[in-house]
Amino acid sequence: MEWVHFLPPDQKGLLEAAASNAQRPVLISGAPGTGKGQIARWIHLHGPRASKAMVIAHHRTSLSRQIVEAEGGSLILQEVGEWPLADQKHLLEHLRTGQGARIIATTDQNLEKRSQAGFFNAELLAVLSKHRIEMPALGKRTSEFQAITTALVTELSREIGKPTPGVSADAWTKLQGYEWPGNLRELRNVLKIALTTCQGGELQPSDFPQFGYDRTEFHATREAFEKTYLEELIRACRGDLAKAAELSGMPASAIQAKIQKYGLQGN
Repeated sequence: MEWVHFLPPDQKGLLEAAASNAQRPVLISGAPGTGKGQIARWIHLHGPRASKAMVIAHHRTSLSRQIVEAEGGSLILQEVGEWPLADQKHLLEHLRTGQGARIIATTDQNLEKRSQAGFFNAELLAVLSKHRIEMPALGKRTSEFQAITTALVTELSREIGKPTPGVSADAWTKLQGYEWPGNLRELRNVLKIALTTCQGGELQPSDFPQFGYDRTEFHATREAFEKTYLEELIRACRGDLAKAAELSGMPASAIQAKIQKYGLQGN
């Protein structure tokens, strides 16, 4: 889908500029689940490098090799604040050349504080911050919530091959009465399960998996939902973690860690 719809209206211009400028690096900040990875992919796919490679960087392979693999295309560094200082220095040197792979970085950390503490390269932060996009928490986007939800329902219906249903008034009340600490990722997961079980022309509260929480039981409730979602995801993908990562928007390594955490079965 057109993930530009998920960016706050006052930052859509930044997103479009980031896509059109194939040389300038981009930094996308925001809490986990706010859509940073999807926005990074949108920037690549809607820019002049769309026909070239899009490489998702990971720590198991040298950064130098991955920059070469993304030559002419884009290298997406998820959670750039967690990369070692040596890699940060190498990344800065690459950016200074102004050539080769285009860098799109994401972070859910306060890089300014990490820089002050000596954990993040200050010069690299300055370069990345020249084109910075901030993704706010879903709970703060009340005026956009219905539009975001409607767009997700449309996307997910197409994905699972079902007609797009409406959303009943009671379902809207339930959805809008929750703070969504897991942000867009959590909303997407809830809607996907609801669409799978929905039998009528409108989503009803009974179609949703259990969500919402008593604040004193927040962690237990969230973990129960996460386990249920992972079980459904693994079953739908027949244990294929690469496919599960593609459908859920989570890195395969994160899915594997959660499978181990909950004692689930996966390939």
